[in-house]
Amino acid sequence: MLAGMVVVAVPTPTLTVQGTLKAFDDQGDSGKKLYRRFCPECGSSVTDEAEAMPNVTMIMAGTLDDPSWVKPNMEIFCDSAQPWVQLGGERKRFPKMPG
Repeated sequence: MLAGMVVVAVPTPTLTVQGTLKAFDDQGDSGKKLYRRFCPECGSSVTDEAEAMPNVTMIMAGTLDDPSWVKPNMEIFCDSAQPWVQLGGERKRFPKMPG
């Protein structure tokens, strides 16, 4: 069960990934394709790209060398949050993926 994850959205042209990633093609809530990239050694998710958000790559913050600068500003998929999840702060909240 996944209680949450922090992702950083960046313009795809500005992103450089070192090393080789494996790919898994999926389908997002929008019905459009979702491209998941993961480490071929340990299976950890590294990036996601969605047809619904062209030229944007989502990076899993836990894979960054230094995630200390990351400050989440929204929560998504709140409708499917477990009842014991209580997040605080002044972030925008969305029931599903916005847009």
